[in-house]
Amino acid sequence: MKTRQRVKLFIILGVEFIAITVMLLLIFFAGKQSYVVTFDLNGGTLLGGDPVQRITQGHNATPPSVAKEGHYFLRWSGSYNKVTRDVTVYAIWEYETTAGIEYDCPKNATYCTVSGAFKGLRGEIYVGAYHEGLKALGIEDGAFEDCVGITKLHFLDGALTIGNNVFAGCTSLESIELPNTVFSMGNGVFQDCTSLQSIALPRDLRTLGEDAFAGCTALETVVLPEGLTRIGANAFAGCESLQSIVLPTTLEYIEDGAFAGCTALETVVFSNGTEAIEEYSKRNEEIEEPQELIPSSLEYVGKNAFKDCESLKAIALPESVLYIGDNAFAGCAALEEVSLFAMVESMGSGVFDHNNAVITIYSYDNTQEDVPDAWASDWKADGATVAWEYLEKTVEKEEESSADNEEETDK
Repeated sequence: MKTRQRVKLFIILGVEFIAITVMLLLIFFAGKQSYVVTFDLNGGTLLGGDPVQRITQGHNATPPSVAKEGHYFLRWSGSYNKVTRDVTVYAIWEYETTAGIEYDCPKNATYCTVSGAFKGLRGEIYVGAYHEGLKALGIEDGAFEDCVGITKLHFLDGALTIGNNVFAGCTSLESIELPNTVFSMGNGVFQDCTSLQSIALPRDLRTLGEDAFAGCTALETVVLPEGLTRIGANAFAGCESLQSIVLPTTLEYIEDGAFAGCTALETVVFSNGTEAIEEYSKRNEEIEEPQELIPSSLEYVGKNAFKDCESLKAIALPESVLYIGDNAFAGCAALEEVSLFAMVESMGSGVFDHNNAVITIYSYDNTQEDVPDAWASDWKADGATVAWEYLEKTVEKEEESSADNEEETDK
């Protein structure tokens, strides 16, 4: 009897133990949520595995096997381990660098540079961001100079600097992808690339070097980044197919001959983005003779800056402009309307030579009837006429003027 009671007791205790264990496990797993991990192939091909996985909280997903023609897999963009939320990670691909590209890897350095290329390269060329595990941070002077067979160039993000004359003389080059990581470009980078039709410059670029696109006779479209402060001398000289240019609001200096000989240039547009460009186009549909605009940050227009831009019809220089060099708009035969401010401190010779424009000068002094003494006596052509317009100072301008006077007194 006692044996039966013991067995019964053990059975009861065992059932209670199992029940409690099951309850604890249910409680434990109830707190363990599951999440979805998505592996985005980013243009690649799935070779094996599951690109969408439901993973229990705190566990790891298993990445699939992937491939992409013309590329090698570099890494996934994010973590898929110890998952605590829904997450999507992207495959990051690296170009398989075209054979014939040369690199320079300094001893003990953690980076390398593109130093040269086989002159016989033809067609579409790919330049990867890595070489033997080292990041390619720059392109040396003349690296692709006179590679006349290259038609397209692709660079992956990573390069920071582009030297002088890097693509000069690449006469078959039609298009190029430049990484947005580039912040510095040298002189003559695309000089005499006579097949280049369009280009978008890197968003972090601050200065455009001398002769950057000089002689690019097929160039029709250029996207200049917001943040650009200087366009170097002769940067677009001889770009005879360039019809319009959108200048960023940050631009301060247009140096000597920057757009000289751009014979098809009709519009110079002040804009800070695509929306403004579209708005300008809409307005131009209703305006018979659109007026070109120059950024309000602009201070310096160099000698011959727009010389022989014979398609320009109107130009409006902002109040910020302080210096206009010799012959800046000389030879702009179609120029009919010009507006500028009397605050220009230095006006060179022949600025508006060889055109018969109506030049409107704005002044805040309603007694001013003559141009400043610092302006050259022959700043305009004999056939041009001058009209004065007097503006009232706003409260803001009066405050600025008062502050300037106080500063002068303090000095």
